[in-house]
Amino acid sequence: MPQGTLLGLLVLATTGIQGIKDLMIAYAYGTTPAADAFQFSYNFLFNIQSVFSSAMITALIPVYISVSQRSGSESAWAVTVLVARRSTYALGIIGAAAWLLFPVIIGTVSGFSADTRAQSITSLDFMLPGLIFGGVAAVFLAAVNAEGRNAFVSAFPSLAAIPVLLMAAVIHLGDAAPKAIYLAWATLGAALLQSAVLYGLLRASRHGKRVDKALIDPEATKRVQNLFLSMVVGSLLFSLTIQVNQYAAANTGPGALATLVNGQKVVAFVAGVASSFISIVFLPRFSYLVAAREKTRIRRELWRVAGWAAVLGVLSVVVVSLAPKSIVELLFQHGRFDAKDTANVAVVLQLAIFQLPFFLVGQVLNQFLLAHHQHKMLTLAVLVMATVCIPTAFVLSSSFGLAGVAVNGALTYAITSVCLLVFVVRHLRAGRTSA
Repeated sequence: MPQGTLLGLLVLATTGIQGIKDLMIAYAYGTTPAADAFQFSYNFLFNIQSVFSSAMITALIPVYISVSQRSGSESAWAVTVLVARRSTYALGIIGAAAWLLFPVIIGTVSGFSADTRAQSITSLDFMLPGLIFGGVAAVFLAAVNAEGRNAFVSAFPSLAAIPVLLMAAVIHLGDAAPKAIYLAWATLGAALLQSAVLYGLLRASRHGKRVDKALIDPEATKRVQNLFLSMVVGSLLFSLTIQVNQYAAANTGPGALATLVNGQKVVAFVAGVASSFISIVFLPRFSYLVAAREKTRIRRELWRVAGWAAVLGVLSVVVVSLAPKSIVELLFQHGRFDAKDTANVAVVLQLAIFQLPFFLVGQVLNQFLLAHHQHKMLTLAVLVMATVCIPTAFVLSSSFGLAGVAVNGALTYAITSVCLLVFVVRHLRAGRTSA
């Protein structure tokens, strides 16, 4: 079987498992207060971890490849281990800050009852260690990806879904009363499972040996840190925008946050399959082409992949727009997820799907700029988007309710994608001029 086909099947299977997990949560929890409580705490931590992980992966992969080609894979691995150690300390500080701030933030959510707030705070307490495990795992996973172990990287996220899927299935099939803490326990178990499997892989390889400090390239380490800090700013702004959107949704009333999250699940499935394939394959691919100075080839591949991403996004919009309610009814309407929930989620889905073409094209442009170490351009694009979308989240939610929040979510990706396109075109023109 060709490697590309195998990789595509693994990405599809992994995203499918994640999708089944989300459906099982919907069946077991519906749009109950317990669902709101878990989603708010989980997304709060997930957004923090995403900021760290995405910034680390995109900063480390190009540097790892560059150091590996120049000084050898042992030197690249030594840089990785040093970065992982420093990341552990940083994540500990971030986790402590999150633990202190979360009760204050959730206390301002007017759409939650006192019991919902209490469930959410308790859930966050149990999931906090997973923030550290997941962030450190992202460092080593970036190195594994840079070494070309794409199959393992593609399947790795499924490990995080399986414990949560099983817990939600037990609650649904056993008709147990839904509580946020059950999913929090499963989420922590998922982080431990991922860490154990990744550790086993590293121990089984030559990377299980002690690292020679003499192999560490200080300049490369400094470059990873600079790229990481540059990416953190952009990732933090993007994550803040998503968090503000969810905060605005939670304030519209009980069950609104769970409705918003479920409405975005169909979009997330398509986006997850495509973006996982794009990031796993094309960041290393573009990075190698940049290192080899294949300017014409990388330009040709960029527009080809971006074109296919746009086609996939537009086709998805057309398909979903034809029957959004039927899609939600078919996928979600089971267990505690009733007909009223279906109608509300269908409205969100019908609006949220418009973000998909912008998201997919933006992902391709994103990998191109990252491979060229143009992290500042990404940060600038997100800054423009956040300046517009953070205030509009409150304006649209107060005027149009949950539908306004869904529109703002689509606007987030539209603005980001347009800015990235402008920056990529300018970069390509500058390259031709310098050539």
